[in-house]
Amino acid sequence: MSKKQKLVVFLVTFVIGFSFFSLVKADMYIPMVTNVYFKKDQKPYSKPVSFTVNCYGRIWRPGEPQKEPGTYAPEKIYSVSATCPNYGCKVYNMFPSEYTITDYCNLVGNAEGKQFKVDKFSTNLFSNCSSIPESQQTEKDNEGRILERKCTLSINMPSSFVPGTESTGFFNQIRNFFRRLFGKG
Repeated sequence: MSKKQKLVVFLVTFVIGFSFFSLVKADMYIPMVTNVYFKKDQKPYSKPVSFTVNCYGRIWRPGEPQKEPGTYAPEKIYSVSATCPNYGCKVYNMFPSEYTITDYCNLVGNAEGKQFKVDKFSTNLFSNCSSIPESQQTEKDNEGRILERKCTLSINMPSSFVPGTESTGFFNQIRNFFRRLFGKG
């Protein structure tokens, strides 16, 4: 094979490889740690909280035209579930690719046997994140991946959440309403 042919083969291989890398990168998730804090009435909530965050929006591929929110049906693009044993826990998860457009995120939680929801609490769950400099990337997640980003998620539990009350049944809801109204229980 001549030098020209080798060069052509190299360039074609490079272009194909680069194109493949770009496609793979579009679907890439980055290992990260999120420090999660729950608050009730603006005070740290130190009891266990199990929760799931679901974010909805759109994943677009390079070369596709951008679409404005409201011009497409949002789909679930990200989900994470965890349990914080007390105030301020670490959750190891994967950061979505740079090609993810988040319209909103919802949270469903459970504390003291009572479920609560925080709808559309964020339009960009990952706005409070930063990259970890490569020289400081020493912490690993549960699967041994080196963490590349760190984030903070602070959730104010809704005022309708009354710890220690049952969360189901119409009569329980009425009883809880009057308890909140008159300050009993």
